[in-house]
Amino acid sequence: RQRRLLRQAVALAFPYERWHRVIRNGSWGLPARGFLPPALPDAADTADCPYRREDHEAARAKLAEAGWPAGRGAPQLKLDLGGTDPVNLAIGEMFREAMAEIGLEVLVVPNSWAELSTKMRNGEAQIFLRAWTLDWADPVNLLEIFHGAHLAPGINRCNYVDPGYDRDLDALRNQPAELRGPLLARAVERLNEDLPAIPIDHRKGYLLVQPWLLGVQVHPFDPFPCKYYALGPR
Repeated sequence: RQRRLLRQAVALAFPYERWHRVIRNGSWGLPARGFLPPALPDAADTADCPYRREDHEAARAKLAEAGWPAGRGAPQLKLDLGGTDPVNLAIGEMFREAMAEIGLEVLVVPNSWAELSTKMRNGEAQIFLRAWTLDWADPVNLLEIFHGAHLAPGINRCNYVDPGYDRDLDALRNQPAELRGPLLARAVERLNEDLPAIPIDHRKGYLLVQPWLLGVQVHPFDPFPCKYYALGPR
C-alpha cells in the first residue's frame, strides 16, 4: 500500500503541461486521459486515470498518508534516462524539479539506450520512460505489457504483478467483443489505482500530402494504402 501511495503521489506531481509544451513542442503528443489511446473503440468505455493530473496538494497528501509528510523519510527515487542528449537531460531535470516540489529527492542517471535496455531487461531500472506501439487495434495488445507472465526480461518491464489483473486479462482474451466491457473496465481500473506506469501522452505522427494526390485515407496501421491513390490535376 505504501508503494502504491508513492506512485500515486509521483503521478500527481508529474509536470504534464510543461512536458507537453517543452518535450512535445505542444503538437506531437496528445495528452493521455488514461492507458488506452483514444483511437481504440473500447477506450471511451474505460475510466480516466484519476491521478493523471498535476495537483501538488493532493500529492503531498498521498505522501503524508504513506508516512512521509513533506517527503521526510521517503526513499530517494532514481530516474534512468535512455540517452545523454539535451532532450533526455531536460526530461531528467524537469522530473527532478517536479518531485522536489513535493519533497521527493531524485537521482537522475543518464544512460545510453543500450545501457538502459540492459537495466530494464534485468529489472534494475526503478523509473524510466517507455513507449508502446500497438501491433493491432485491440486494448489487450497494450494491457499485455502489465501481465505477470511477461516479467522482465519480457515486455512487463515494470515487473507489475497482480493476480486479479492477470485473471481479468486472461478472461478478456477469450470473450467476444460484446461481452468484454466489464472485464476491460475492471482491468483498467486496477491499473489506474496501482499505477505501474503513468500514462503521459499518445504520440502523434504527421503525413505531408500533395493536394493533387487523391484518395488518401490515413490509417494508423497502414499509412500508405497505395491501392486507393489517384493522381489529380497539377
